Amino acid sequence: MKNQATNKKIQAKLTRLCKTCELKKEKGECPFSNKLECTDCNLIITEMVLNNYSSWDLQGIPINAIVKGLQAHKFTGELRQTKVVMI
Repeated sequence: MKNQATNKKIQAKLTRLCKTCELKKEKGECPFSNKLECTDCNLIITEMVLNNYSSWDLQGIPINAIVKGLQAHKFTGELRQTKVVMI
């Protein structure tokens, strides 16, 4: 249910973004045949998913994509995966 609410928020944000899009204003229409071709739309979707989806849902994102995002923000270092074992 939470993901459905998040998806509605994403749609609302994308609609607002498209209404104020500079590219759309310059050309008179959206230059993209699909919203997923638009970098700004993809950034909104990514931010909303990362902030609102559960950890379980986020496990479907390939780790290389997450690492690339961290590198883009100039993060460096070492990542280690840990497992907690209850005894």
